[in-house]
Amino acid sequence: MVAYLNIHTAYDLLNSSLKIEDAVRLAVSENVEALAITDTNVLYGFPKFYDACIANNIKPIFGMTIYVTNGLNTIETVVLAKDNNGLKDLYQLSSKIKMNSMENVSFELLQQFSSNLIIIFKNVADEHRDIVQVFDSHEDTYLDHQSVLVQGIKHVWIQNVCYQTRQDADTISALAAIRDNTKLDLIHDQEDFGAHFLTEKEIKQLDINQEYLTQVDVIAQKCNAELKYHQSLLPQYQTPNDESAKKYLWRVLVTQLKKLELNYDVYLERLKYEYKVITNMGFEDYFLIVSDLIHYAKTNDVMVGPGRGSSAGSLVSYLLGITTIDPIKFNLLFERFLNPERVTMPDIDIDFEDTRRERVIQYVQEKIWRTTCIWNCDFRSSACKSGC
Repeated sequence: MVAYLNIHTAYDLLNSSLKIEDAVRLAVSENVEALAITDTNVLYGFPKFYDACIANNIKPIFGMTIYVTNGLNTIETVVLAKDNNGLKDLYQLSSKIKMNSMENVSFELLQQFSSNLIIIFKNVADEHRDIVQVFDSHEDTYLDHQSVLVQGIKHVWIQNVCYQTRQDADTISALAAIRDNTKLDLIHDQEDFGAHFLTEKEIKQLDINQEYLTQVDVIAQKCNAELKYHQSLLPQYQTPNDESAKKYLWRVLVTQLKKLELNYDVYLERLKYEYKVITNMGFEDYFLIVSDLIHYAKTNDVMVGPGRGSSAGSLVSYLLGITTIDPIKFNLLFERFLNPERVTMPDIDIDFEDTRRERVIQYVQEKIWRTTCIWNCDFRSSACKSGC
């Protein structure tokens, strides 16, 4: 088997128990050349999946499972990125789904992002033909091996993979109990429906149409997207009269310093040092943007914290109103915050009033950088202590 095109990982929360590292390990053991991650509506696992595949000489294919509807009927659908433009389409599609709390995707919305995607409709029955035929002119539309025949559209073998082996089928029951907030004994026993990682021997026993398997290889060859790390993606701050961000930042800082009753020469020397580090590292727009957010919050009845963490050691942050702590007065080190010997993004922790922070989020999205902001989240896992 050259490729698996429908892998659901543990990042498909409460729908799969398959860890990315286990999926890749199984692929290596079965001489699989390519894997497609297709979690439902989300792309959380992409970076970890990409790194694991590359480290093990497996071709990573980026995809997502969605449910496409015409208002009457719904089809489980796998969409795969053909290239990096397709990857961007997945980002936008997933963002629209999450930000609008969609359970299903209209076929019109899928059409907007389909040009760089491979579309695989699953379990298509007669009542789904109207949806499928909307995409029959799309070069890369497929039906899975369990679908009815639709003229002009090829079939491909594609199988859900949600857990490692047959013996792991009961993990789906446990996840369902958590998802539905019910007792495990009230969940019907999960039968093994073939959603484990099939071995080469098991696939041969299925007696699959050879043409369907051939299309698996064709699709795998068409998918050539890759993640690009360490890109400079900071948005630009819109300065008055299109003045350069560097000049504008310096002008704002000096103006603010003159307003404060401080030892001007001492503070100016520190300011010049910090300014040089910040601009040499290319972060002048970043500081102006954060300052703008703080200013918006404070002038729109949103309480803002005084600043915490290493950013409190920055005089620039203090003069811009990002923090309210004078780093020179309290002998705080700027190098803990930014260090030219360690090129990393500045980490400014901002505490907004819980009940009104939506105002700031809306400001970011609608007034300033809607196309360059994201919702960020983190994942934590639990495990038994050794000896349990």
